[in-house]
Amino acid sequence: MSAVAEPYPNARHGVLVLLVVYLVTLAFTGFWPTPVDRPVAGFIGDVLPMLHGNAMTSGIDYANVEAAANIVLFVPLGLLAAPLLPDRHWWLAAPVGLPVAAAFEAVQLLVLGLRLREHINEECHDNYRQNS
Repeated sequence: MSAVAEPYPNARHGVLVLLVVYLVTLAFTGFWPTPVDRPVAGFIGDVLPMLHGNAMTSGIDYANVEAAANIVLFVPLGLLAAPLLPDRHWWLAAPVGLPVAAAFEAVQLLVLGLRLREHINEECHDNYRQNS
């Protein structure tokens, strides 16, 4: 029995390179010392009130936007991992995303918990200054 030749033998190498680039970008995004959404926080703050004016989108708040962004952030992991797995096991890429995302969040909480506390502290001080 002979093995079936891959139609594009270099495709796996290209996908692997894309996966490495994605993982490096993911690491920088997740472990950056300040929240990465800070530059667009004003834009998000402007868009959310517009969404609240529509009955269908009135329940969307910043927590929903952040949760959706976290999901979207990990979708490429499955899309890039699936072609690297054996043909019969491509579906394993989906359940791998959940523990990777959970580990990512746990490391952020343990290592970068201070980042969140500092961010909350800054907001409290800013609100205090505005109200004084």
